[in-house]
Amino acid sequence: MTAANTYTVTAGSLQSRVADLTISAASSPSATDVTSIIADEAESLRGLAATRGISTDGMTSSDPSYSILKGILIYRSVAVLLRARGRGELADSWAKQADFDWKRLSDAPQTVDANATADLVETVGQWSDRTGNADGQDTWDLTTSGRIVGGGSM
Repeated sequence: MTAANTYTVTAGSLQSRVADLTISAASSPSATDVTSIIADEAESLRGLAATRGISTDGMTSSDPSYSILKGILIYRSVAVLLRARGRGELADSWAKQADFDWKRLSDAPQTVDANATADLVETVGQWSDRTGNADGQDTWDLTTSGRIVGGGSM
């Protein structure tokens, strides 16, 4: 298997995002360690993407989700780097941003792949056709817990 897509992320990419962050052969983690961190996080991201049916191998900047995945990789790598430097509280904010972007990517899966064949969002009309229930024919069941809608066109 080939190495995971790193979306052109390098130690320099991380340095440009974090104020006063220096990465060199003498830093801890070193530039070599940071390259390994990026590769490890890219591999993890490839696994996450695969669970959503997204193939990241060979993905280029022309793919719709490339920039989101690149950002997630940067945020995750910075979080690991900052934790390694004992700056865990700051690392958590970077990890939260990675999680937010992953949620954004996951919540809008129909925009992930321009070649996707599945329609992952169902309209009221599609629901009506699928179920045989006419649009606007909702019913209400009054229960002790509240009202329950039936028909589903709401």
